[in-house]
Amino acid sequence: MESLLLIPAFLFSFFGISPSQSYVPPVETKEVIIEAPSEYTALAQCITEKGWVMYGTKTCPHCKAQLEPFGNAAKYIDFVDCNVDPGRCMAEDIQAYPTWKRSSQKYEGRLSFEELSQLTFCPLD
Repeated sequence: MESLLLIPAFLFSFFGISPSQSYVPPVETKEVIIEAPSEYTALAQCITEKGWVMYGTKTCPHCKAQLEPFGNAAKYIDFVDCNVDPGRCMAEDIQAYPTWKRSSQKYEGRLSFEELSQLTFCPLD
């Protein structure tokens, strides 16, 4: 009868748990990312809907500074990376980053939300 009691005790010590502890298997978790809506989503969507394009590069600090305040809404900006598509940037005569362009209208440099709103006639909510 003593040998029967030693077997479970041996198994518990082998797995590093005591008889008073219970084994809980690991639970598989999935990371859920919820993007909060940006307060500038409507502005970013309107800018793109009206045909404005921002030209620059992903490594350009001024371009990053232009897009970062948009937060999650930056994904709605029509952005052309001139390192990826240099032919398009040459065809559009892009000389500086960032450049905002629509048809023949072209504005170089970083613009504030107020300036973008006035330039594009998109409301700033």
